[in-house]
Amino acid sequence: MKTYYSLTEASKDADKVKILDLSDQQLTSLSEEIGQLTQLERLGLNGNQLTDLPAEFGQLI
Repeated sequence: MKTYYSLTEASKDADKVKILDLSDQQLTSLSEEIGQLTQLERLGLNGNQLTDLPAEFGQLI
């Protein structure tokens, strides 16, 4: 199973992404594109300073 390390890269294969690891990228927010990853099973966000999540994040649950 392929692991994606950027949301931009993952968005190109949105319907196939199962693992997205955005750990240690100093992110403070996530793009609304995260909601396009309908098959996402694992999301790594460790080591970031997230202060805001888009509403689309709720579509992943």
